[in-house]
Amino acid sequence: MRPFCESAGVECRGYSEGLQRAMTDFGADEAFAGAATKLKEHYGIEVPVSAVRGFTEAHARRCECKKK
Repeated sequence: MRPFCESAGVECRGYSEGLQRAMTDFGADEAFAGAATKLKEHYGIEVPVSAVRGFTEAHARRCECKKK
């Protein structure tokens, strides 16, 4: 067990809630590749474009379900 991972609520190679929020925020504003670039520029974190896309689209689907 990794104490930091447990206390931070993240899994190895996982995405914290805060990182997911940043990916979704940037991903909603511009192209997914640009959002990945912004994450690197602002936070120094490299994430795959596919991760930005996946979390942004998943969040959008949850928002659509709430509207119905």
